[in-house]
Amino acid sequence: MSNQLPPLPRNADTYTMAERLNVLIQEYNRADIRRVLYADDTGTATAFAITPVPGISLYEVGQLFVFTASHANSGAGPTLNVNGKGAGTITWPDGTALAAGDIPNGAIVVVGVASTTPTFHLLAR
Repeated sequence: MSNQLPPLPRNADTYTMAERLNVLIQEYNRADIRRVLYADDTGTATAFAITPVPGISLYEVGQLFVFTASHANSGAGPTLNVNGKGAGTITWPDGTALAAGDIPNGAIVVVGVASTTPTFHLLAR
C-alpha cells in the first residue's frame, strides 16, 4: 500500500479545494481500510486500549477507530493500543499534544491512524 495520494485531477496549481477533498475522501475510503472499528476502552487514564472484533493485523494509514473512553485522559500524550499491536500517541490533527481532559470520561472518540509507527489523530470526541 502506498502512503502517497493519487494524482490531482488537473494541474496542481489550479485544483479546487473540492477536487482535493474528493481525492482525500477516495484515499480514505479505500476498500482495504474503510471499515470503522469500534470497541470499548479497557485501558488507563494515560493509555487507552481497545480490542475491536474483527481485529487488525497491522496499522494502516487511514484506518479509523471508534471507542468509548472509560476515563478522561489525565495528561498530555495519551496513547492508544489496538489489538495489542503497539501503543501510539494520540494527537490533534495538526500534531500538537492533547491536554489533560481533552478526551472526557464516557466520550465516544474517533481517531485515525496518521502513521504506522503508530500515531493517531483525534478526529472527534
